[in-house]
Amino acid sequence: MEPALAASWTVSQDGCIRQFTLRRNVKFHDGTAFTAQHVVASCQRVLDPKTRGGRGWPLFPIVGATDFAAGKAATFSGLRVENVSTVEITLSEPFAIFPTLLAMPVASIDPSAIAADFGEHPVGTACHPACHQRAWKAAVREHVSHLSRAIATYGAQLTA
Repeated sequence: MEPALAASWTVSQDGCIRQFTLRRNVKFHDGTAFTAQHVVASCQRVLDPKTRGGRGWPLFPIVGATDFAAGKAATFSGLRVENVSTVEITLSEPFAIFPTLLAMPVASIDPSAIAADFGEHPVGTACHPACHQRAWKAAVREHVSHLSRAIATYGAQLTA
């Protein structure tokens, strides 16, 4: 797996603490600089029982996350800002696939201010929405190209 917003990460000897060093000079579409605080705030928003910002189960391995999500705790200690570009996540037990869970949509990082129309006009750190449209068109062209080659090669077998 290759990180998108993290430049690197380390795992403690016991496998429970992961320290993520974030890429520098990353900005949201609205021009806001991406920081470690955005990571923490986004996870809190998802887990907060008042906002229910998504299905939080991918974040439940973080120390205190399940109690926070259930409304049994006011905060959770397993997510901490070290500095502007470093986040430390403490898991309740070693969990090798945890970085894979962070790649799920529910773990998306949002800017601090979320507009009322965020669902229709999202703000993220990925390429601009027009870039996604170009990528989609390229993927369709690639698919058509592969399909054309398959039909040319296996035509009779595909229709049998």
